[in-house]
Amino acid sequence: ERQAGDDEGNVQRAEFFMGKTLFNLKFYSASLSYFTKIVDKGPAHRYYQKTLQWLASLSRFLPESAGVLEKIGKYNRQDLEQPALEPVRNELYYLLGRYHYGLGDLGQAIALLSQVPRESDYFIPAQYFLGVAETRSYHGPEAVEAFKSVLRKNITLQEAANKNKKKLKKEAKKKKKADKKLAKSGKLTGGTTEELSFEEEMQRYQERANLALGYIFYQVGKFETANKYFDKIPLE
Repeated sequence: ERQAGDDEGNVQRAEFFMGKTLFNLKFYSASLSYFTKIVDKGPAHRYYQKTLQWLASLSRFLPESAGVLEKIGKYNRQDLEQPALEPVRNELYYLLGRYHYGLGDLGQAIALLSQVPRESDYFIPAQYFLGVAETRSYHGPEAVEAFKSVLRKNITLQEAANKNKKKLKKEAKKKKKADKKLAKSGKLTGGTTEELSFEEEMQRYQERANLALGYIFYQVGKFETANKYFDKIPLE
């Protein structure tokens, strides 16, 4: 005879695998609704810890308004140390840091954002929000260092991009051709939100970092240094 525990176990298994399946089918909002059921049950759900990795993946495809950050915010820093999370751990440091930053818990935000290593794709946004959190905590030198890290890493990225310019141009041409084909077939429809490439997004962080540095130096009366950073903001 079936036990109630067996039935509950099957329900929990079904929720997790439905979330995974819907994600792989690119039904991201529907996938999130199943993973939300798991997060809401907390550690009592047998797939609670495993869901964290899928939340990290969903954050790349859903807008912030979808509430993925709030789901990640249910977990604590220790949960991020699971060996299975190694491929997405740096991303989760950034996302959980962003969640605590949004709450105004600047100490936690600083501790998490500063864990994102330089080689991570999330280093630039993490350093930018770290700089803002340090500014709001009145840690001037730390804020300046974080914003300068954004600028330094962007220089490294731009140098690498210049080396690969020919290759990138070829890939962009290929993508444009593929998009044209999809548009003709009616499978590609225009979105309502602006989509930025990784390089464009990092460029935005560079502009914000220059603006923030200009503001910091202006506040302490170092007007010449402030102007140096303000002058780096593109006219457009």
